[in-house]
Amino acid sequence: MELQPKALYNLLRMNAEQDPSLKLQPWKIADYRAMNEETLFAELSALGFDLGRERFLEVAEQCDTPEQLTGYFVGEVDPEEEDRAYLLFFELWRRFVPERPSLSIFCDELDHHIRDFDRGEAINWNGFS
Repeated sequence: MELQPKALYNLLRMNAEQDPSLKLQPWKIADYRAMNEETLFAELSALGFDLGRERFLEVAEQCDTPEQLTGYFVGEVDPEEEDRAYLLFFELWRRFVPERPSLSIFCDELDHHIRDFDRGEAINWNGFS
């Protein structure tokens, strides 16, 4: 069974929290939910994707999922670079296109709630946070 990119990086992040001795690149275990909009777009810009919220929403209108959106912007590149861009596009989709949640968004939300539960934090079961 192949892990989808977001699920893989959620797993890496949870494993790194349990075992801080794991040596992983910071972008692989970053908390993208905690980043502000400007930081997310700046990270994309550093990867060569210069766009703002308006352009993002323009393209998102034509896509059904964050994976499709990433495919629109990312051509043939190194798989790690594609994954790095995907994590940023995914978070922007989660924030700016909540009316069109995909299966990957749903699974990410479930992972987020599992992580909160494991930490003993309160969980809001009333929709996506």
